[in-house]
Amino acid sequence: MVFLGIAMYWFRMFWCKSKVGISNSNSNSDSVTRNVDHSYDPDFEADVCRMVNAARHGLLISQLSGDVMGCFRDRDKVLVAVSRYGYALKFATQYHNDPEIAKTAVSNDPSAIRFAGKDADDKLRCSLINVAFKKDKSSIYHLSESEVKYCLSKDGLALKHVGSAFQNNSDIVSCAIGNNPESLQFAGRDVVLEVVSNNGLYLQYVGFMWKDDIDIALTAIQQNELAHRFAIRAVVNDKRIKDLIREKRASKSYSIFNMAGVFGYGSSAPVIPRH
Repeated sequence: MVFLGIAMYWFRMFWCKSKVGISNSNSNSDSVTRNVDHSYDPDFEADVCRMVNAARHGLLISQLSGDVMGCFRDRDKVLVAVSRYGYALKFATQYHNDPEIAKTAVSNDPSAIRFAGKDADDKLRCSLINVAFKKDKSSIYHLSESEVKYCLSKDGLALKHVGSAFQNNSDIVSCAIGNNPESLQFAGRDVVLEVVSNNGLYLQYVGFMWKDDIDIALTAIQQNELAHRFAIRAVVNDKRIKDLIREKRASKSYSIFNMAGVFGYGSSAPVIPRH
């Protein structure tokens, strides 16, 4: 009986703790709803559901009914809607710069940064970008050039998620590889050529799609003969690459031989006798 009593005591303790944990986890997702309206209002809930459904179906603003558009003018309803589906912020145009609504939307769906705080002050916009980028690096796709540079200065590998126009922008790529050289793997061909022409050793970071590009390899090796170490075998075996490596090594050997002559090693210059 004593053993049974102890077992029941620990069971109740465990059950109470688990219930508290469940309650705490649910409270986070429901906090916005409870802050807006503590009592359950069927009409309010129905309006929010219609707003979320309209956003989920990707409708245009012009396709929304007057009633639904009216709901998107109600701040309380908008706040609850974006807490459930952040992209619904798209339709709440008058609340794009509302700090609470914008942050709630971006926290739920980082892609809502496309609309959140677009015309707000720099401090709010920067704060929203930080929230979105921290949660999902691909949110960088929706940012302007200056905002993209700001994010790449924090994580260069996010270059993977920007559009092709930015991947072919030398300033953008320079910002990315300044943070992480490995981001060069996501750069466009023209930018890669420019980078390896300045530092051939960056060939080691070139993306797989450009690994077999003879022109890129030639440019890198021309700048630094040691870059051939980072070229794939098919490229190294190309006649043009072999000829260039042979030429660079011969030139290097000739330079060393000349330097030896200058300092009197292996030269025919007369040796000054010591007294």
